Amino acid sequence: MDNPDANTEAEVRQIAEDLRKSNFHSVIIVTSKAHTRRVRTIWRKLVGTEPRMIVHYAQDDTFDSAHWWRHTRDALDVMRETLGLLNAWAGFPCARARISHAGAPTPTERNRTANGSTSAAGHRFALPPTTPRRSLKANP
Repeated sequence: MDNPDANTEAEVRQIAEDLRKSNFHSVIIVTSKAHTRRVRTIWRKLVGTEPRMIVHYAQDDTFDSAHWWRHTRDALDVMRETLGLLNAWAGFPCARARISHAGAPTPTERNRTANGSTSAAGHRFALPPTTPRRSLKANP
């Protein structure tokens, strides 16, 4: 993303807007295992079914959903995602504050991928090649 946002809600809005401007009708978003459900929920709530979004987790993600309570990082992921889902289901009453810590890497710097297509929340995404959209309507 050219201008990564600070939270998933804003990123979903930006990605959907970019897709519509480019006349794309689908996108694949790659994120962490723990984050996939919230991304899908927010997309459906804010965007709906058009453009279409497919979400996958990164293959090298070490999150252990069967034993998340055993590791602090996994437990924090579960708590953050649970609170984020509650916020989405409630209509986004809680806005995430943008806090800058001097000297600390930004979320974008922490989540930069090799190809550079990373958002602030750590999502990697790829736009499909341009293809004309076919109508599903039957010819009369």
